[in-house]
Amino acid sequence: ATDRGKSWTRRAAMDLQPVGGTNPSPGFFYVFSQRPRPDAIYFLTDGEFAPEVAAEIAGLNAQADVPIHCIAFGTREAEPLMRRIAQQSGGTYTFVSVGGVP
Repeated sequence: ATDRGKSWTRRAAMDLQPVGGTNPSPGFFYVFSQRPRPDAIYFLTDGEFAPEVAAEIAGLNAQADVPIHCIAFGTREAEPLMRRIAQQSGGTYTFVSVGGVP
């Protein structure tokens, strides 16, 4: 990632607000169809998605073996799910408080 891209991502992330209803599956289908595959994936979400998605992501990543670094913000409700995605892929899990939410 370039310094410019990192800077843009930092600024854009500061404007995000958790709203629920997330469906990350299409994004993962897209990224795993790309060649070459990425060295790592940074999955930023409020974590409010169907529990089956973790198994779907693991299936997509079974042959690619790409670490998925999960960054949850705004709610800890899906923390076990996000931790599982990170652990199964060799990635990391981070929680970011938004707007004073502990």
